[in-house]
Amino acid sequence: MEALAADAQRLGRLRDEFLNVDVFGTLEEVRCKLEAWKYDYNTARPHGSIDGKTPLEYAKQVNIGLQTTKNLNQILA
Repeated sequence: MEALAADAQRLGRLRDEFLNVDVFGTLEEVRCKLEAWKYDYNTARPHGSIDGKTPLEYAKQVNIGLQTTKNLNQILA
């Protein structure tokens, strides 16, 4: 149920921030602009679900945490 709600939120954002903002001349223009929008959404844009961090910031934090845990496990082994 939560996944469905999250999908609905993403679809709403796509509609409000992409589809309703511009008039597209060609399908290729839609594809190019959609790729740019998705890149921004998935890398540079802050997300409330990850404490206002961008996905890249969150990934770096998680990766650092995983690396630290791995290093500690190696030391303790």
